[in-house]
Amino acid sequence: MARVWRFSEEKTALYYSGTETGQHRNGVGIIVRREMQQSVINFISYNDKIMLLQIKAHPVNVDLLQIYAPTSDHSDEEVEDFYADLENLTRNLKKHEIDIVMDDFNAKVGKRSVPGVAGDFGLGQRKERGDRLIEYCQEHDLIITNTIFKLHPRRLYTWTAPGDREGQVIRNQLDYILTNRRFRNATYGVKTYPSADAATDHNILIANVKIKLRSQKKTIQTTNTGRS
Repeated sequence: MARVWRFSEEKTALYYSGTETGQHRNGVGIIVRREMQQSVINFISYNDKIMLLQIKAHPVNVDLLQIYAPTSDHSDEEVEDFYADLENLTRNLKKHEIDIVMDDFNAKVGKRSVPGVAGDFGLGQRKERGDRLIEYCQEHDLIITNTIFKLHPRRLYTWTAPGDREGQVIRNQLDYILTNRRFRNATYGVKTYPSADAATDHNILIANVKIKLRSQKKTIQTTNTGRS
């Protein structure tokens, strides 16, 4: 299901890709400010875990991919299906554009660096699904931006486990922002905001990226692939 909600009071629009069950158990979305909406040229709702928003910018356009990878409760086969869907959606994207893949990968990359992919400033120990994410980045020349900036761990962890409320400190880095390796210098800061007022066990993760937006005069394209 592809939907676009425009909120006049907040001067924003929500591009949403999810299910039609009404339960809202899955779904991904991107909120766009009014001044940025005129630069949106394409919206593809792939399924309830992957969507694409294309932005007209300078010197090249930007492809924003919002994702929600299967959790640890799901099988390896489901994880591979997720990466296959992601591969299918990005296969025809233009190589010279900026790709930003973001949100909850449900994977632990850890603090061990991988040249050209992950820096020295991840958290914890890498797990098997972290290896799978590294493999995906290597295949597509992507870098995990929130592992390359030296910050206090408080600005690195993205998820707090329920046990933390019982006196156990269980905090992990599961959410990431990926971008093309050749555009690494366009990203000049990535950190979390653990004190943000949001009803979620995930922290807000923000990347600062230097791009110049351009207005799009043609009508925006919206595609619902109907994938499940």
